[in-house]
Amino acid sequence: MRAKRVLLLEREPEERFTLSFTLEEEGYGVAKAESSREALALLADGAGRAAAVDAVIIDLETLADAEEGDLGELEQKCGRTPCIALLGFGDDRQSMRFKKNGHVTCLEKPFAPDDLVSLLERRIGGGRARGRRAAGD
Repeated sequence: MRAKRVLLLEREPEERFTLSFTLEEEGYGVAKAESSREALALLADGAGRAAAVDAVIIDLETLADAEEGDLGELEQKCGRTPCIALLGFGDDRQSMRFKKNGHVTCLEKPFAPDDLVSLLERRIGGGRARGRRAAGD
């Protein structure tokens, strides 16, 4: 069984590293993007359809500078893929846009990385099959 794959959209390098490291340690495959344009490129395959990801994690602060067309295209390409929106102070307007879609769950900052892992497990299951943790886990 393949590892669950997530797209992580986070513009802050330290946060992107910490979150991707945590998710990878839990067995998830992580595609990392620092902008909506980069996320769109990662989602597109040769035919312009969404590449296979099991979930999308979006820091809404990252979308603050995105073009309106990028946001619409991102929503279209993600389709019904489960999405976790990371909310900071002042993200209310952006969060309302994503909350209207039933497939979006919001996680407010600050949060512990394990909170994200637990939420992701509830939404799409664990990163790897049970009993397959690396030695020393």
